[in-house]
Amino acid sequence: MKKFYVFCFLLAAGSIGGYNATAQVSNEPHTVKEYFDAAGKKLPSAEGAAEWGESIYQDSIRGVVQRYYASGKLKWRSEYENIRRHTVHGLDEAWYESGQLRRRAHMTHGKWNGELLSYHPNGTLKRRESYQDGKSLGGECFDAAGKPVAFYPFEKMPEAPLGGFTGTLQYVGRNIRYPAEALRKNIQGKVFVNFYVDTLGVVRDVHVKEGVHPSIDEEAKRVVASLPAWEPGYQDGNPVMVSFTMPVMFRIQGKKIKKRTSVE
Repeated sequence: MKKFYVFCFLLAAGSIGGYNATAQVSNEPHTVKEYFDAAGKKLPSAEGAAEWGESIYQDSIRGVVQRYYASGKLKWRSEYENIRRHTVHGLDEAWYESGQLRRRAHMTHGKWNGELLSYHPNGTLKRRESYQDGKSLGGECFDAAGKPVAFYPFEKMPEAPLGGFTGTLQYVGRNIRYPAEALRKNIQGKVFVNFYVDTLGVVRDVHVKEGVHPSIDEEAKRVVASLPAWEPGYQDGNPVMVSFTMPVMFRIQGKKIKKRTSVE
């Protein structure tokens, strides 16, 4: 009887609220328009879109990315040194649909640098925080009336269930069953499973980003989709949807069955 190993680890796909632009190769200035649903998931066309965005390329990689509300009002704008790699370099701003400034900050090579300011919908200051090379130097937070409140991080990644990332990956390793067809045909490889943790912490929109074989792909997808709820991620105190990619390695061995996981 053939034995097997299952390896899996977890990757956060970009920062909270990051923008996933379509890769372009033209060296000439051009603009790419994309459409999104209410949860921020990219759509194939404008049908059913709650928001839309445009990537304004200066060349093959540099440019400005802008996202708009369905009303046509600007939602956020960021300057990129590499749009395809989602690397912000320059001014990063966001607005409420009313037009009120929501956030203003600067990034250097994808890391926060300098002062980050955010505002409540009524225009009062919500946060004043300083960064250096992506690390917070501290700051202060305020409620909508302008009164100081306890400082809290600007971004907080979702917290995995079952004892954190390690427990979650162990759960995946324990529950995966190597498909009989794949074992019989000596099929092995790494499946990249993408999923979202929504604002309620629910794992949703599970799909295979890069597969190996239909039977293996479906098994990896099945187990990831069965994960219990997480603690949701937050940005500036508000719950947000965050994307993750879990690579799961299926490997056939002639030794005793082992299931190992590691976090990356």
